[in-house]
Amino acid sequence: MTRRPADEVSLEVIEQWLTGTYQQPVENFAPLPGGFWTNAYGYRLGDQDLVLRLNHLSESFGIDVLAAEFSHLPVPKIFARGFALGHHFAISQRLFGRFLEDVEAAQAQSALGELLPALRATDLGRARSVNWYLPEGVGPSWQQWIREGAVIGPDLIDASVASLAKTLNKTINQLTPACPERRDLVHGDLLHGNVLVDEQGGLSGLFSWKCSARGDFLYDIAWCTFWAPWHAALQTLDLWPLLIGAADLDSHALENASERHHCYQLQIGLTHLRWYTWVDDAVNLQKAAHRLEEILERGPLSLPR
Repeated sequence: MTRRPADEVSLEVIEQWLTGTYQQPVENFAPLPGGFWTNAYGYRLGDQDLVLRLNHLSESFGIDVLAAEFSHLPVPKIFARGFALGHHFAISQRLFGRFLEDVEAAQAQSALGELLPALRATDLGRARSVNWYLPEGVGPSWQQWIREGAVIGPDLIDASVASLAKTLNKTINQLTPACPERRDLVHGDLLHGNVLVDEQGGLSGLFSWKCSARGDFLYDIAWCTFWAPWHAALQTLDLWPLLIGAADLDSHALENASERHHCYQLQIGLTHLRWYTWVDDAVNLQKAAHRLEEILERGPLSLPR
């Protein structure tokens, strides 16, 4: 398994750097669960709870700064960015809660019922670019974005799933014309330590915007339904009728919804066949392949009556 970027930097060195930066000791310094690309460390300075993140890339921190302007979403504010300890760093406010994939089913249902409509309600203006954080006109259309995620090749896909990948690629390209050029705010990486939930099931934190886009809100729903079998609480929920039946969704928003959702589930799965090949994770590669075979055999889910 590939190591995270800052695993080689000792906790002692990082704490010493923070102490030197602030010219005073920090309290409660400890590593936090982080994503694949980022190492995170929590600490307290005076009356502030803060997080230091280290990453080899600076681009994701820049996107996070822009996402923090979504004032109706609990995106942590970033107070400082720079380069230190051989890595790009960002210092942000610390938000508290449990990860969405770790809470009980009722809390997960409540949080998703708050989160997904809030993403859909985000005003992104009249701009048409899928890459909302880049200058207008830069980047692909939504359908191109979906197709680009379905690219396969002998150097990208493990041989054990190559035949499945070809079938997925063909099916995704057949379904893509049903996918509208919507410009909803799509987070693109819900779960996986990116959503915090409080004890009442309220949304308390939303992180990691590097996979976000302007596109079809159904992509985030497909993300949740695809990964549900990996997480006990989500697996117990019948997510499709719960999420597609939200009060803010009308008949126009749900046109061809079954085909769109099916397309996005397959695309999400195919991108992760590539991912698990790259990180040499044979267990999850086969688990994802089995999940995709189930989805292909089942076909598009019908809209609830």
